[in-house]
Amino acid sequence: MFKKVLVLSISAILSATVIAGPGKSDRDGMRKILKQLDLSTEQRQDIQQILQDGRQDRSVFKADFRDFGQQLRAQVQSDSFDSDAVKALLQGRSDLRAELALERAQRRHQVWQLLSDEQKNEFEQQLSEREVRDPKDRIARRLAKLDLTEEQQTQINQIMAENLVQREAAKAQRSVFKAAQAELIKAEEFDQEAWQALFEQQQVQMVQNGVLRAQARHQVWNLLTEDQQAKAEKMMKKRFKKRQQRDSKGSV
Repeated sequence: MFKKVLVLSISAILSATVIAGPGKSDRDGMRKILKQLDLSTEQRQDIQQILQDGRQDRSVFKADFRDFGQQLRAQVQSDSFDSDAVKALLQGRSDLRAELALERAQRRHQVWQLLSDEQKNEFEQQLSEREVRDPKDRIARRLAKLDLTEEQQTQINQIMAENLVQREAAKAQRSVFKAAQAELIKAEEFDQEAWQALFEQQQVQMVQNGVLRAQARHQVWNLLTEDQQAKAEKMMKKRFKKRQQRDSKGSV
């Protein structure tokens, strides 16, 4: 239990994302599965066009999301935590994300309609297999690079144990959203109003969860030495660069 909580806490610190919701991991998973399907030339061309549209959509919001991310990191890494300022930032980013997330869901619906019944079944099977994979080994490697003291580990463990209920609730909430969104994507016609109602239903809780997560990150950050903070910053920048490279390939 100790190791699990500690690993999750450092994962939060090394993540550029504060608010939960559909995002990069979902895009990467779908893209990788599509590559493994036996698609026809026409299907590949059509999907490639959808991916190209996704790149253009994201480029419009890129600067705004980067600005929100920088402001949120500044709040996490400050000496004192301003929950009202963090909430306002998270609400603003959530509003911005809503439009982009809707367009992504619509693109996924377009891709789904291009697949045959056999390809849809294979997609579902591979998706189920991906969801049971455990990322803790990768996170543990990042953790080892910070050389935490035993005292730091104990303090971080306490912070994250107190935050455990919120994290589990947020995880369950994401699962509910993803399952409901999947049904909309698989429908013959995409119901935009239903998707918007679904997103708005969880938006308030997403922001509240984001504030609590940011507060925990702020507490953990201020337990690190300057050298450890510098290492964490370097790791975040490296991950951000890799994410940009992946995103340049398109999004569904």
